[in-house]
Amino acid sequence: MFVGENITLVFTVHVIMSAPPTNLSPGDYAVFGLTLGISAVVGIFYAIKDRNANEEEYNMGGRCVAKGPTFLVTKTFMKSCNDRGAG
Repeated sequence: MFVGENITLVFTVHVIMSAPPTNLSPGDYAVFGLTLGISAVVGIFYAIKDRNANEEEYNMGGRCVAKGPTFLVTKTFMKSCNDRGAG
């Protein structure tokens, strides 16, 4: 880690931690609700579309998931755990 990176990190953490609490506007709630709604619709669509598949095929995506996205999701999760010190 370079000295400049360390100073930037400390400054960023200080700014985030000292920010005053803010209230969410109705637009923020609308965007959050829309995001959750779209996710739910996609999940329900694929549940109906693949309802004849057995549970293992449905949960594992038919075992046809590429290695790249799987690697990125796993790496992101492990990095977030490491950043929090959990690991």
